[in-house]
Amino acid sequence: MTKEHAAQLLERFYAGTTTVDEERALREFLTSEACAEAWRADREVVLAMSTPVEAEVPEGLEARIAARLRPRRRPHFFLAHRFSAVTGIVAAAAAIFVCIYVWHRPSPTVYADTCTTPQQAAVEVCNTLIYVSENLSMGLEAEDELGGPCP
Repeated sequence: MTKEHAAQLLERFYAGTTTVDEERALREFLTSEACAEAWRADREVVLAMSTPVEAEVPEGLEARIAARLRPRRRPHFFLAHRFSAVTGIVAAAAAIFVCIYVWHRPSPTVYADTCTTPQQAAVEVCNTLIYVSENLSMGLEAEDELGGPCP
């Protein structure tokens, strides 16, 4: 293996794109006599990363991990979901009731017949005009308070 090819493999090794065979060839080159001393740091890194390390698994570790991963029941969390579901149902029912009420209520009428004959209507009109002239009439002096006639 040439030094140029080894340098390319080393760059790919640090980028994490080398295959197992390429790493094996790089390891052989770095441990061979043809490797210069300038590559010593790279040799130590490649050897450290490619040498499998056996670690002892503590007793009971698997059970402790399984216990941590097992879902726990939280009653207050369950009640919160139940409360929000009930609240949502009640709010939806209230919204439906309001929509039905607004949709089906009779529209209010402004005008209603209170008199049965035209004579009664004439008497009501006269009484209304008298009420207006006695109580609501301000005369001509009120024009100054209102700001005069409109342009």
